[in-house]
Amino acid sequence: MPPINIPTLILVLRAQWRTLLIILGVAVLLVGIGIILKLRKQTRQLPEFLVQIDTSQIAYVELLPGSPDADTIYLRRASNQWLIRVLDTIWKPALASYVRSNLASLAELKPLYIASTDEKQWSQFGVDTQGLRVRLYDHNHQLLADFIVGTYHFQPGATITYIRLPEDPTVYAVGKFLEVGLSPKISQWRESILIRNQWQKWHSIELICSGTHTLIQYDSTARTWQLNNQLTIDSALIARFLPKFTFLRGNNFVDTLTPNQLGNPILTLRIHGTQQGTTELQLYTASNNQILATSSLQAQDVLLTIEPPDRIHDIIQELFDSLRYANPCPFPFSTTDTTIAQPENNPT
Repeated sequence: MPPINIPTLILVLRAQWRTLLIILGVAVLLVGIGIILKLRKQTRQLPEFLVQIDTSQIAYVELLPGSPDADTIYLRRASNQWLIRVLDTIWKPALASYVRSNLASLAELKPLYIASTDEKQWSQFGVDTQGLRVRLYDHNHQLLADFIVGTYHFQPGATITYIRLPEDPTVYAVGKFLEVGLSPKISQWRESILIRNQWQKWHSIELICSGTHTLIQYDSTARTWQLNNQLTIDSALIARFLPKFTFLRGNNFVDTLTPNQLGNPILTLRIHGTQQGTTELQLYTASNNQILATSSLQAQDVLLTIEPPDRIHDIIQELFDSLRYANPCPFPFSTTDTTIAQPENNPT
């Protein structure tokens, strides 16, 4: 065995080490270039807008939820109002302000980043079958936008909602909260307010029920409230009574009936104000003894339940008990010929 030339061996090992370092460096460089190209490719795929629509062009809306517990929402524009389908062939007025605010948020969706391109992660972002499918159409029923709204989460400085376009595996993160995803019930898209007023602006209230017409009126000359122009009502009592009628909301919509099917109202309450005009509330009884209400703040054929049924009566009863005056509207209400309510006894 010939003797090992140490200097030669060192030179060979140095050459091999340099080669190994060059190979490793090239590998790292290739991996880095691959990552950069992938990021650039993803950036190029990020559109400026997922949806960008002039809301005035939207005439029909379909909200198709993935949850079986949610309602399918159909909206259509009719002249100067929005209607919502409550039964197969029955459309009722929708809450216009609520529709407008939701459409404004849906009409412009700008992605911040791509959250995923893996179909296996759809459920993680709620954009699989559990997501809310949104379809927007124009006046000719041409599709303007079609997308799926998924889950959302809060992070510092922003709220992120995940969006996916149909036939596209990409999940986009949009920097806004879409309330439409939290509105799975038809009732949430409808106005249920029966009375909304400022009692300080009222000048008279009419109660028509049980065959009586009762007038509670402010006498601007005497600066007092009067009952049927006979009895002065203490201002403290008025301040306790009137605020209870400043806001009243119905409970449930009854879309299978109309007021014409229920006969005459059992109670009519008219509130006259100096700035907000007249608000009229009418109560009816249904065959199941439910108290149903219509309001001039609603369309004429909108009925809502009042629960508990003696809710309004209790307010009226409290007033007349305080006045020691015969309650013109005993419960349950009834309808007879209209007369003027008389005092139970003459209070001193």
